[in-house]
Amino acid sequence: MITYDGKSKKLVEKMRFFGYGYRSIANRLGLKRDTVRNYCKSKGLDGRADEFVEAPKPDISVCVCCGVPLVNAPKGRRKKYCSPQCKKMWEAMHPRENYTHQCIRCGKSFNSASKTQKYCSHDCYIKDRFYREEQMEYVIEKLKKGERVENTPQWIKDLLV
Repeated sequence: MITYDGKSKKLVEKMRFFGYGYRSIANRLGLKRDTVRNYCKSKGLDGRADEFVEAPKPDISVCVCCGVPLVNAPKGRRKKYCSPQCKKMWEAMHPRENYTHQCIRCGKSFNSASKTQKYCSHDCYIKDRFYREEQMEYVIEKLKKGERVENTPQWIKDLLV
């Protein structure tokens, strides 16, 4: 959240001239709506936002970490950080939660930041997804003999159940 200083005052004026409303400005800059409204009234920028429009609205927001104003391109993903250093600093202050999973191919237990990860590695994913015919015959032979088959893909397990 940024403080209400000279930079943010200029940014409020600039956003007002692009046609942003009080609430929209307040949300993007981390200020209260009434603070923005009172400042705009004092500068003669009160009234309907579309009365001040000079050009199309650019996407203006602030860096999540340090509060530096960001101007986003009209297309594409919105920027959240002003630099890679800010992103690293923010991620260090807000670590992701780790989830414990079990690989559906090899059965190994592993940790991941994703809630829904199914495989412990890319190798397990490839082997499970693209199981070869020769390997299928090997699995069938093992099952006929009553032997345990290690690393059986999930889709074969589903067929057997």
